[in-house]
Amino acid sequence: MRIAVESTVLLQKHNKKRLEKIGEVIVYKLGCNKEDFFEAVKDCKIIIANKWFYNDLLPKLKVKLISLWSTGVDLIDIKKCRELGITVANVPSYSTNSVAEQTIALMMELAKKICWLNKQLLEGKWAYDLPLMTELKGKVLGIIGFGNIGGKVAEIAKALEMEILLYTRTSRQDDFPDYKFAGLDELLASSDFVTIHAPLNNETRHLINKNNLKLMKKTAFIINCARGTIINQQDLIDALKKGLIAGAGLEVFEKEPLPMDSELRKLDNVIMTPHNAFYTKEAVERLTGVCINNIFNYLAGKPSNIM
Repeated sequence: MRIAVESTVLLQKHNKKRLEKIGEVIVYKLGCNKEDFFEAVKDCKIIIANKWFYNDLLPKLKVKLISLWSTGVDLIDIKKCRELGITVANVPSYSTNSVAEQTIALMMELAKKICWLNKQLLEGKWAYDLPLMTELKGKVLGIIGFGNIGGKVAEIAKALEMEILLYTRTSRQDDFPDYKFAGLDELLASSDFVTIHAPLNNETRHLINKNNLKLMKKTAFIINCARGTIINQQDLIDALKKGLIAGAGLEVFEKEPLPMDSELRKLDNVIMTPHNAFYTKEAVERLTGVCINNIFNYLAGKPSNIM
C-alpha cells in the first residue's frame, strides 16, 4: 500500500515508523502543480492532506481514505468524496488550548503593545514619553463561534474579568448564564475586542465585511484565529486605513502564505502571526497521533472522526 503525505505534515520519528509498517510513504510538496500532485498520489489508497489538494482530480484517484492533518475540512470537497465513496477523517479539538492561548496573546499585544514598547525602550524612551495602555478588566469581548476554542477563550477572558458576548447559530443562554448571547450586529457594536472562532462555510464566508465593520467602535480591535476568508480582507484593510476600527490581530489570511506585497504588511495597527497558533509541541503531537490513529482505525474497520 502507498500512503501520500503532504510536505507540511510533521511526522515525528515514532509516528513515521507507524505509517511505514502499513505501507510506503510518498511525500508531495505544498504548492506543487496539478501534474506533480497527480503523479505523487495517483496510486495511493491513503492521503494525509493539510493545505494543498486538487479536488477536481478526485474521480481519477485510487484513494479510499483522506486523513486530514487538521480540524478544518474546507480543503476537501466532502460532498464529492461521499459520492465517490472516499472516507474523509479529521482531528477535532487537538489545538484548543494552543489556539485559545494565541488568541489571548494577540489581544494582550493589541492592548499592551509589548513588542512596540520593547522597541521604544531600546530607542531610549521611558514610561512618561509614551501613550497610555489599555486594561482588559471590564472590557467587552465578543466571540463569534462558541465551539471548543471559542469556549476556552471565553473561559480565559472570564478569568481576566472581561464581559463576554457570544454570537452563534443557535443561542444557548440557559446553558451559559454567565455569558450573554447576542446578534452579530449587536456584538460588533458593543465589543471592545472581537475574536472569530467559527468554521469556514458558505454561511461564514465574508461574514465580516464593510457593511458590518462600520458598526464597530473606533476604539475596538478584531482578532481572527479561525479562517482568513471569514473576513473580507480588502474591506478590513480599508477599515484599518480609515480608522474605522483601532486595529487587528490576524493569524489567518485569505491567501496563505501572506503575499509579500500585501497591504497588511504596511499597516502599523495590525499584529500578525503566520498561521502557527496550532504549532506547539503538545498540539502537534496530539494532531499527528490522532491523524494516524484515524488511518489504523479505518483499516481495522472501525473508522473514527469521519466527516
